[in-house]
This record gives sequence, C-alpha cells and structure tokens, in this order.
Amino acid sequence: MAAATTEASRPAGSRVVTSLGVPHETFAALLPENPRIRFFESRKRGHVRCELTPERSCTDLRALHDVRDRQAPVLASFVIESGRPGAQRA
Repeated sequence: MAAATTEASRPAGSRVVTSLGVPHETFAALLPENPRIRFFESRKRGHVRCELTPERSCTDLRALHDVRDRQAPVLASFVIESGRPGAQRA
C-alpha cells in the first residue's frame, strides 16, 4: 500500500441547490469519520466569497437571513497561504 501524501489545499463550497438537503443531525453524526471537514453548518443557507492573491486564498462562508442582504454575517473564514499546506481558520 502506498504511503499517504498531503493533498493540495482546495476550499470546497456549496453550490446552488433547491432542496432542503440532508438533516443536520445526519451529517453531524458522520463528522468524526471525516477528519478533513473543517466546518459544517447545514441549518443555514448562504454563499461563499473568495479572495485570491498569489500569496493566499481566503474563503468566507456567509449566512443569509434575507437574500437581499449584502452584509450577510460570516459563519467562518479559512485561509490557505502559499507554501503552507492546509486550510487554516482565519
């Protein structure tokens, strides 16, 4: 069996969907089996905002109470810095 290697860091966000998704409790129960998941919150809806520079990638996960609200609160932020593997909580 090949030795484990560090995968490239890549943020994954949600996509536009119309379903209510899987119940929060169902996914939350699976989190201990998925150590690569850094953040999970399915009880809110929102969008992802990314800022990319040659030095880093910053991803904000925003929750919406009203789709017309451009000042949606940030649920979590993650940064991937050049030369440092893995997403870090910002």
